[in-house]
Amino acid sequence: MKSLHLLLFFLSCAFLGLPFATVAQTKTPGHFTQLTPELAKIYGKEADLAMDPGHTKWLILFNEVAGEPPYTLQVTRIKPPKSILDKKLDTESISKPKQAKVPLAFVISARGFLPGEEVTFRISSNNTKIFRDVKLCPRPLVLTKENGEILAEAKLDFTNAEMTNYQIHISGVGKTERYAIRSRSGPERIPAQFVTGPQMIGFSPDVVGMKGGICNLEIHLRDQSVHRMELPWGTELQRYAKD
Repeated sequence: MKSLHLLLFFLSCAFLGLPFATVAQTKTPGHFTQLTPELAKIYGKEADLAMDPGHTKWLILFNEVAGEPPYTLQVTRIKPPKSILDKKLDTESISKPKQAKVPLAFVISARGFLPGEEVTFRISSNNTKIFRDVKLCPRPLVLTKENGEILAEAKLDFTNAEMTNYQIHISGVGKTERYAIRSRSGPERIPAQFVTGPQMIGFSPDVVGMKGGICNLEIHLRDQSVHRMELPWGTELQRYAKD
């Protein structure tokens, strides 16, 4: 494994508790949530419930989109090579709401996105330069405690043929709480490293001589609980692009 890269630092109070799958704050923000039958009925997206069985569906809402249809959806991913997909949206499936202040809604499936990959969805009209952004991880990597509190999230920082790197955001601990982090990737193990308080950790799970695999990351809290996260890398990570 190419070092743990423990780029540790205390998070500012403003940063504490914020997940990686957050909404981009543009002039008028948008937001997202998992698609449920109730929400599908409200926004007229019942047909999307059957899309890509077994994969999470996300409802993305843009508030007060400027301009008139047709709208353009721009999707920016980190998947190498870095690509930007421009897609003209069907004005019937994503037409401008008739009622004022009703969000413009569309649905995406998690299929084809990489675990922990943060994706930017940008929507704009052809007759205006104003755009709205929403950022989310369609396949989030999240650890939660028994009480439902988020302990940690992993964001895929970058991946290519030679290296995969994650940013691990540990937020569900006290400012003075001491805990241990361990990892195992293929035949290589990194023993417990003790840290204190919320942390942001740069983590590369690669193993010399291997093309891919799954790294097991463990967080051992002082209450004796152990929380485990699987981080795919290399060829194991890239298979999700087809799944």
